[in-house]
Amino acid sequence: MNVKEPTFPQSVDSYLVTVSGFLNTPGESLMGLDMTEGEAIAFVKSHFPNKPYCLVSNWMLIKMDADERSLKAIQRIGSEPYLVYAHNVLQDSAGRFYRGQWVRSTLQVSFTHGGLFETVNTVYVLVGAGLAKTADPDVVMSIHG
Repeated sequence: MNVKEPTFPQSVDSYLVTVSGFLNTPGESLMGLDMTEGEAIAFVKSHFPNKPYCLVSNWMLIKMDADERSLKAIQRIGSEPYLVYAHNVLQDSAGRFYRGQWVRSTLQVSFTHGGLFETVNTVYVLVGAGLAKTADPDVVMSIHG
């Protein structure tokens, strides 16, 4: 029996370089909430008492570099072309993510109080220092861990 080795498109290497480059290039430094975990939990509960929250650190606020048509579609659904990618979940009130896992949010509904990033289903609490970056939507959506 002759078994063929799997082949990958030549572009996989360049694609990995693009994603790796995005993750490893510096961005604009931002500061989220300068609070202990307990203080941050109380803070988010006071502003969003009925919504699940996810405390994260080592985070990136990513602006998706979308074309005009995509931007209008995003805004029509009540969102903005931003999402959060975090290397470290501190706590997830709904139990979806465990401490130390990575997480990528869905699109932004609001960003308030210097560190509360709201999506349709969750408020991501950006704790400590983070980065702001811009990226192609395909690159952003392909990031895993």
